[in-house]
Amino acid sequence: MADTSNFFQLTYYSAAVEDLDADEVISILQKSRVNNAANDITGCLLYHNSEFLQILEGKEESVRNLFKKIQQDKRHEAVLQLAENTTSKRLFGQWSMAFHDINSPEEIAKFDNRELFISNFKGFSELVDQQGPSFDIFWGMAKHLIDS
Repeated sequence: MADTSNFFQLTYYSAAVEDLDADEVISILQKSRVNNAANDITGCLLYHNSEFLQILEGKEESVRNLFKKIQQDKRHEAVLQLAENTTSKRLFGQWSMAFHDINSPEEIAKFDNRELFISNFKGFSELVDQQGPSFDIFWGMAKHLIDS
């Protein structure tokens, strides 16, 4: 029998508080991975110039509960929900939380230069199957973040 599960996706943007350092961002990521795995939530978190962009996916109740916690988290400011929708498949089903710090020297060093990294990132976003509003807004905002 085919799996007819629907997954809820929610995309949001937030700004990090001014005193949030790299170690705290990594701490957020590590805790998120553990908690998300326990709650069957997957997604992707981008961090750039003190801005977060995240897409969360899973059971609607679990995702909404997590988003409420994020909205109350004092490390985030100006939390703005950008989109939500349901879909038949997860975009980031293999990751409890994929993460990328666009300014990470280690990640940029994998490419010859920042421009090539950005070009490859944008190219990847255009090749992935389109899944709906949350997906479209997530990749559109991701492109905006790396251009800023």
